[in-house]
Amino acid sequence: MADKPIAAPLPADLPENWQAGQIVAPTGEEVNLSHQHGYNYLMEMVNKAQRGVNAVNEAFESVSGKRTCRFVVGTSTAGWTEADCDFLCDGTNDDVWIRFALSSMKDTGGVLVLLDGVYHISGYITIPEGCILRGCGNKTVLLRKTNAGYNGYFNVNAMIFMDVYSGIEDLSVESAVTLPDAAQIMCRGGGRITNIQFSRGDGSAGIGICIGEGLSRGNLISNCRFDGLSICVGLYVQANFAIIEDCFVTIGVGYLVKTINDPPEGTSNSVGHLSIVRNRAEYSSAKIEHTQSEILIADNVLNNIEITSTSIISKDNSKNLIIGNIFDSTDSIKLGAYTEGWFIMGNQLSTVTDQGTNNIIRFNSNDTSSGGGTVAGVTRFNGRQGAVLPQSGDYTAAMVGAIPASQVQAVQALTQAEYDALGTKSASTLYLIKE
Repeated sequence: MADKPIAAPLPADLPENWQAGQIVAPTGEEVNLSHQHGYNYLMEMVNKAQRGVNAVNEAFESVSGKRTCRFVVGTSTAGWTEADCDFLCDGTNDDVWIRFALSSMKDTGGVLVLLDGVYHISGYITIPEGCILRGCGNKTVLLRKTNAGYNGYFNVNAMIFMDVYSGIEDLSVESAVTLPDAAQIMCRGGGRITNIQFSRGDGSAGIGICIGEGLSRGNLISNCRFDGLSICVGLYVQANFAIIEDCFVTIGVGYLVKTINDPPEGTSNSVGHLSIVRNRAEYSSAKIEHTQSEILIADNVLNNIEITSTSIISKDNSKNLIIGNIFDSTDSIKLGAYTEGWFIMGNQLSTVTDQGTNNIIRFNSNDTSSGGGTVAGVTRFNGRQGAVLPQSGDYTAAMVGAIPASQVQAVQALTQAEYDALGTKSASTLYLIKE
């Protein structure tokens, strides 16, 4: 901590009980008043105050400016005082002070730290661009007290709205009311949501995190714990370039990831460039509609995955990979009628339902043969469909460069040198090279 520019506090004991008709003298004792009533004492204190102001002014020359990029908020309900923080809440409409502190940083960015305690949110909080809202672990709780929320872009009544390139981390989010269609956090683009615990409280919200459309690209959601929700992460169309990783979902949550709107059929709105990796959601599912390309679902524990759509969104609907996951449901993976180009490999699963085209399903735990089992990579060959296995007559001799048996008239065994020395080789002779 920096040294105080004024080492000894100023006494601040100038009298405030002057009465009409009293005489001002160099010393108070001369007119039977206290020493502090003297004119010389007054001027001494004025000079001390002026020197103190100068000392504070000079001290700013050694201040780096980093402190101005950070504010601290506490709540008196947890025992914090004004001496501990920049802004002190009192357990009533705490969002007012939090919003005020965040707005103070909106032009320069910075970090707003919430000390441990329960903060009662009766409206909603906007985290400005470039700002971070940080708690002190799960002892810092944002408690939603009302159904009022942010609806600037979508009808999800978000308690917290994250502007572009903002972040929220290291705290717990709870609800004192039940809002089945509301979201706790909504983010636009470039957001970072890390180490957030979503708890039920006395009520519940339907969606933990909502990723919006349009500019909602490049969001990172990591190391979060979800409890008491119907959807952990809800995706609007065009919620692209998102990463959801290392999250834990408790029993009773319906979906780890789910698209939450249905764009007009045939439109180009879709979800793409999405990575869902290393999440533990054994009793939760993933359902993604209107998919585009470059979706990775890897190393998760899930109930099941359903990829579906009502129409073909894009001819580039390919380069999608489901690999290395463990599934709890017997209906492990369902690929809808308009899926195309999905590669499913190395998963611990029961069944895969494939209604799409050109999807490759190989080397999963339900494969029963060394070549990939009855569900082979080739699903249509020589008029056969389904589990296509090699059969006699699949390839002609010409396809593999061989001579049909009916055309072999002679067999001749030669050394390599003898074979190389032949001027003309007969097409009806089968030459065997001796070692």
